[in-house]
Amino acid sequence: QLGSVVIYLPQLLSRHAALLLAEVARQGPVSVLAGTTGRTPADADVVTSLAEMGLISSPPAGGPPGSVVSAAQTKILTTSDADDEVRAAVRRVVDAVRAGTPLDRIAVLHASPIPYGRLVHEQLTAAGIPTNGAAVVPLTARTAARTLLQLLALPERRFRRQDVFAWLAGAPLVHQGRSVPVAAWERLSREAAVVAGRDQWDRFLATLADRLTTDAGRLALDPDEPEWKATRSRAEAARANELRAFVLGVIDDLAQAASSPRSWGEHARWARERLDSLLGEADRRERWPEAERKAAERIALAIDRLAGLEAVEGPVDLAVFARTLQLELEADLGRTGRLGDGVLVGTIGLGTGLDLDLVVLLGLAEGTFPATPHDDSLLPDHERSRAGGELPLRAQRVHRQHRELLATLAGSAYQLLCLPRGDLRRSSERVPSRWLLELASHLAGERWFSADLRRAQVPWVNHVPSFDAGLRTLAFPATEQEHRLRSLLASAPRSGRGHLAEADDLVLASGAAVIEARRSALFTRFDGNLAGMNVPSPLERAMSSTRLEKWAACPFAYLLQYVLGVESVDNPEDELRMTAIDRGELVHLALERFIAGVLARPVDEQPGPDDAWSDTDRKELRRIGDDLCDDYEARGRAGRAVFWHRDRRSILADLDRFLGVDDARRRSNRTRPMATELQFGFESSTLGPASFPLTDGRVVYFRGKADRVDRSDDGTIHVVDYKTGRTNAYRELSQDNPDVRGTKLQLAVYGAAALQHRAAPGASVHAEYWFVSKKGDFKPIGFAITDDVLERVGCTLSTMVAAIEAGVFPPHPTDSSTSIWVDCPYCNPDALGVIELQRHWDRKRNDPALAPYAELTDPIEQIAVSDPDNPVGPVPSDDRAHGASNG
Repeated sequence: QLGSVVIYLPQLLSRHAALLLAEVARQGPVSVLAGTTGRTPADADVVTSLAEMGLISSPPAGGPPGSVVSAAQTKILTTSDADDEVRAAVRRVVDAVRAGTPLDRIAVLHASPIPYGRLVHEQLTAAGIPTNGAAVVPLTARTAARTLLQLLALPERRFRRQDVFAWLAGAPLVHQGRSVPVAAWERLSREAAVVAGRDQWDRFLATLADRLTTDAGRLALDPDEPEWKATRSRAEAARANELRAFVLGVIDDLAQAASSPRSWGEHARWARERLDSLLGEADRRERWPEAERKAAERIALAIDRLAGLEAVEGPVDLAVFARTLQLELEADLGRTGRLGDGVLVGTIGLGTGLDLDLVVLLGLAEGTFPATPHDDSLLPDHERSRAGGELPLRAQRVHRQHRELLATLAGSAYQLLCLPRGDLRRSSERVPSRWLLELASHLAGERWFSADLRRAQVPWVNHVPSFDAGLRTLAFPATEQEHRLRSLLASAPRSGRGHLAEADDLVLASGAAVIEARRSALFTRFDGNLAGMNVPSPLERAMSSTRLEKWAACPFAYLLQYVLGVESVDNPEDELRMTAIDRGELVHLALERFIAGVLARPVDEQPGPDDAWSDTDRKELRRIGDDLCDDYEARGRAGRAVFWHRDRRSILADLDRFLGVDDARRRSNRTRPMATELQFGFESSTLGPASFPLTDGRVVYFRGKADRVDRSDDGTIHVVDYKTGRTNAYRELSQDNPDVRGTKLQLAVYGAAALQHRAAPGASVHAEYWFVSKKGDFKPIGFAITDDVLERVGCTLSTMVAAIEAGVFPPHPTDSSTSIWVDCPYCNPDALGVIELQRHWDRKRNDPALAPYAELTDPIEQIAVSDPDNPVGPVPSDDRAHGASNG
């Protein structure tokens, strides 16, 4: 028995639903409430549904479209872009709430989820206003879905390292009952030079684990190395093996799942098992946010629904299951919040049939509302029309949008219609929606066009010229950020510099202090001034020369790398060719092993100054080079194969040429090899540290390893440091400029260490860089180690040590701002240039705390005459080639 039935008909019903309701009407009284807009195209769906139920054959009467708005209840707002449009809308919501309007009587509706969906939720959240409505985060972006979908996508992407770790870092994955150590695994995979493919994950990680195990054994026997280093190497080796086993397990499991077609139920069970094993059992997920827990439940239901397809379809491939799951989850957007809790947020269609006090409509621009109709390439309208009305036509979407607009406006007491004048994301202008102009024409009592709306000066139209203008004219800020920015704008005209840094708002005061300090000519703590801090002194223990060279080149890089322990990251997938560091290391190892083998021979079999290297020697060096090239290739340090074939030939050619050049060098200098990798300053080395007295009476000590030491017939010691690059950065090096403003200390330090190795106290020492590659043309650059050289270097070191102890660590960018190479990853981490840092340096270099370092690196003789109208100080000249002055 049916009582009275009331049907609310907001939009088009399917033909089957209409016939069902018609049958219900024959069983008892039925009342149909059908809303109309007065526009025939917009009402077409409702009329069709009524006709299907046999109720009417012609459209019912309705009011004119403009009757849903009035000058007293409707406002039109134009802004510069969508972001400012949302900010202005949120301010209107805040004003309405302050006036007493309940949140559940307010709706903020948009014409398109992109970009409005996320913007509205973010701005309302920032204002502390709860929301409900359509979710802005699709189900595919939730933790459980990401875990499964990214796992299924890994084989197609060849298990690239960045994709594997994007998957591992995207969710709290579990391995062997504990959280996956993503950061440690990522560092190890980078060190192993894994790029992609099962073979690399297998071989490169195994090679790394073996090398770390070997290093642990060597470190345990080295008295100069602390015990913790050996312990760490063993732990890293175990972790590398763990990562290898985990990734290979994932690869093999996916390969088995994709090896042959399976039923939908088998694929579904496999997917559920993988989620449980990777994310943990249900009790572990209880700690997840509520939205993620609910999303995981919906994902499980979606997988179960796919399992039901085995009743209608046979076995399918894993790729088919993955694509179907992706589509199933994309279609399930879900909701956020509960209806009635907070402001309703969603598309304009959500406002149909609701009774609201205030509705804010966003994005009323042509192309967005109405959206440009596009035919479906798979099921075009001419095919849909053959379904007898069962499938909606794409061309009718415009009329449905018009109906949604008018129906939403009709159900609200007050309306704010918003128009973005442009799209700053695309640098384009926007024109008002045809329907917005229709409503504006009704309010104005005359026909309005786009230009009329843009220049309108009537009470019900408000133009916000820019974000800045909106802040200056707002009556009440919607968010804490707006409050602080408004305070900033309000106080700036009437206050001097430093006023905001003393504000009561700690956040505002801190931000203002940073900006004002960096804009000033003073060297402050925000520019690397660590005065008063406990900075480790270079005198506390024996230093390496390269470490102090780093400070001279860029104190900020020294601070991050050696004081704070922050290393720059080089991803193996970004390297197409063998890196300069790896190439240099390979050549150094080859020459070290070769010379060590020569020195291991009986003395009478070692070559003298007039003895050329034999064919046996050349074959031996070639064999060492080949072995090292094979080793670096096996470790993934050789770059891409297409470049490695050429680079390998180049390296081996340089090694072949080395012996010929060394013959000429030994004949010219009358020398013979004496030592290779000569250590000094280590507990196990026979030589003590190299020492340099400072001007204040203290001494700085160095330790290191000289690549090669030769002795001539007259007793002169020749210290050689191999270089495989170009000579450009070493051209200033000379007897009169032995350290190039502290950036080239190695030769002086190695020479000072070699003084201990002299057979006679009066024997001289000569130190040189030898560029053992075609790039450097096998050219030597060096000088004799004299008392004057040691004194000059000691003066430079005095300046450097005093500045480090005083906490001087400013960024010192290079002069080049257009190079494609990043000279200092600490000054230029995003590779976008250092122009702003250069300006800061030029502005602050005359501060007394910074002056010693500035004079060391940029001597005042190289700076142009000061500009009397420039309060900052000297202006850098166009030619900033460094001179030879040092401290």
